[in-house]
Amino acid sequence: MRPAPSTLLLVTVLAALPRAQDEVLIYKFDDGGGPKVINFAPPASPAPREATVRSTEIPGFAPGRFGFTAMKGSGGGTGGHTVLDTGWNGAFRGSFSVAFWMRQRTQHRSTLPNYFFYGSETGNATFRGFTGGIAGNGLKVRGASPANFDLTLTYDVQSAAAARWVHLALVVDGTTRLATFYVDGTPQPAIGLPDVPDVSAGTGSFLVGGNPLLDFSSGYDLDDFRFVLRAVSLLQVRTWALRSEARDAAFGTGCGATLTSSGGAPNLGSTTYTLNITGAPSANAVLSFGLSRLALPPVLLPFDLGAIDPRLAGCLWHSSADAVLPARLPASGTLNLLTRLPDDVNLLDVSVYVQAMLLGGTTLQVTNPFAISLGR
Repeated sequence: MRPAPSTLLLVTVLAALPRAQDEVLIYKFDDGGGPKVINFAPPASPAPREATVRSTEIPGFAPGRFGFTAMKGSGGGTGGHTVLDTGWNGAFRGSFSVAFWMRQRTQHRSTLPNYFFYGSETGNATFRGFTGGIAGNGLKVRGASPANFDLTLTYDVQSAAAARWVHLALVVDGTTRLATFYVDGTPQPAIGLPDVPDVSAGTGSFLVGGNPLLDFSSGYDLDDFRFVLRAVSLLQVRTWALRSEARDAAFGTGCGATLTSSGGAPNLGSTTYTLNITGAPSANAVLSFGLSRLALPPVLLPFDLGAIDPRLAGCLWHSSADAVLPARLPASGTLNLLTRLPDDVNLLDVSVYVQAMLLGGTTLQVTNPFAISLGR
């Protein structure tokens, strides 16, 4: 018996929906600087919640394609030394997709490679994407794994990125063994693969913007970097090339209390987005909403609250507290705070950092910090 047309349509739609468990890295780079960058991939991601900036110079951020900031390019070639260490070992087998925005910061000699990402494998092999060197003015993605692949985009990304932000993506389908580059959401001719991609874990972690030796960093600002362990659809790539998306993520650790969300993504105009605070039953709470996680003037963040109360020694505060909201947890110990997000275009791509302090009897608790990147 054949399924009804409506059933077929539903199955097709569901199959096209993104599977969050396949998302490994999502860096929006809207942290405004500092030594850490939040990973907005879901908790199921094998990568840590925060990546670490490794640099031989002062870590810098530049105006972003979306939001306020992007990862600032270094000198390019051997002239700069800044990379983002994801803390993920970079091992995978099968389909994958990688996408990012790039804009030239430093003109460089095309004889030198500029790495956009770099993952060490077993032995001296590497999985990497770069322009310059043998890639010329195009983009090359290579994998020296058991299933070798060498994929080349001949489009002149260097000239394009010298004039504007350019969105690049590569979708590799391990089932069909086809790889497709995209430039600003437009697919290029598909490339056949000799085998299923198989990238083994090396001794280092997957890097964004350079290599482990810090001698061939990228001379390009990067924004909205993504790595997904599936072959995403044309529609998904075009969506990434048109706009940033609303995301939220817990990061850091709490002290006896937790802060999560429900009710969908933090889209502007949402009437269902909810912050969930769990802690001591009937505790009084103060929620802090800040636009920075770097400073609560004159204090630099994160700040050890043990300096204020010994009971909170080792508990770190991450929010600049531009606005505060008092609340009280019910007897169940969980408060579901419905947060109606204004439909204001001026708030598009704004990041807000939320944290709460709870007092229940003599019990003093602090939630984990929570990042909200507003979108639509």
